[in-house]
Amino acid sequence: HMKFTYKDGKWDGGELIEGEPYIKLHIANTALHYGQSVFEGMKAFAWEDGSVHIFRPDENCARMTNSANRIMMPMLDEKAFVDGVRKVVAD
Repeated sequence: HMKFTYKDGKWDGGELIEGEPYIKLHIANTALHYGQSVFEGMKAFAWEDGSVHIFRPDENCARMTNSANRIMMPMLDEKAFVDGVRKVVAD
């Protein structure tokens, strides 16, 4: 999975966490206490040649950004979002 940290009004560059099946959450995480979270499913397909194709990541990012804006949650820019997805599916 990818780990992005929001600090001092901006997101960091992200970090690919390999081989760890668990996501560590801070005890004060607002998703746990107040239900403030955003989820957006995405499809990625492995092709016979070994490549992986992501289905419409730009549209997925637009929906995610719209949902984040509704709950006043800062969103990653599209490039960081899509690059993060590409890193995860390439792993």
